Amino acid sequence: MVRQLIKKDAYSTFEYVLKAEETKRQSPRRLDVFLTFLQLEGQNVKERTNNLYDLIKTEGIDWLESQIIDFIYFQKQGVINKEIKLKPQLTATSSL
Repeated sequence: MVRQLIKKDAYSTFEYVLKAEETKRQSPRRLDVFLTFLQLEGQNVKERTNNLYDLIKTEGIDWLESQIIDFIYFQKQGVINKEIKLKPQLTATSSL
């Protein structure tokens, strides 16, 4: 049996699961980039995150998976086209 969670506030849940200080600092900004890609409406990240939650309930998890894949492809194309610059810690440095 799958336990169903009652949504009070999706963004608050998102914040709650963030433990490390650096993650707490960076994740809201990164989430905002994804929400902007999805063109979700809302006055702020919190509203847009809650709208995403409602949209997932309507469209389903397969829709979300497709959107994540599209976002990753979009980001990858940005790097290839030099529209997005990778931070040094994100580049491969191993000499295997």
